[in-house]
Amino acid sequence: MIGNNALKDLPASFGSLGALVNLDAHNNKLTCLPAELGGCSKLETLILSDNQLRSLPREIEKCIKLCRVDLASNQFDKWPDLVRHIGSLSVLILKDNPCDRIT
Repeated sequence: MIGNNALKDLPASFGSLGALVNLDAHNNKLTCLPAELGGCSKLETLILSDNQLRSLPREIEKCIKLCRVDLASNQFDKWPDLVRHIGSLSVLILKDNPCDRIT
């Protein structure tokens, strides 16, 4: 867990954490994520609530075991594409975003 800090970004080296199952980076100041995060093939839970994210890198779709994503209280103005591309996704939390459309 690296939540409750003032992180503005995550290093690309996170993508080499092939055994990572849960990533909790809530309540930081993240504005984007490294594309290399798609290398975390065992990732099941991604908690990114209370940041400043507007989008996710397309490479997140490579995390085929991802089943829970919390993006509450960010800056998403539309549904992230991963909703359509990750079949294992069972929980998506997008509350408290300026989301004005579902595409």
